[in-house]
Amino acid sequence: MSANSNLHPARPETSGEQIFFAMAIAFGAVMVAIVAGSFLPLAVGIGVIFAVLAVVLVFVGIFLARVLDDG
Repeated sequence: MSANSNLHPARPETSGEQIFFAMAIAFGAVMVAIVAGSFLPLAVGIGVIFAVLAVVLVFVGIFLARVLDDG
């Protein structure tokens, strides 16, 4: 028999440091896309920037939903 009587161990909590670095990485990805998009033709650059922004927002949304989940 297991010494642990808790059948559902709690998930480890996400620290503020992890949230900070996730937001910093997201911000960095958008900044890199903006700088890289400035060297492309106008329509392609705008398309790339908005595509990267959409992907980053989806990933940040998934991350924040997992962090804020009451589980």
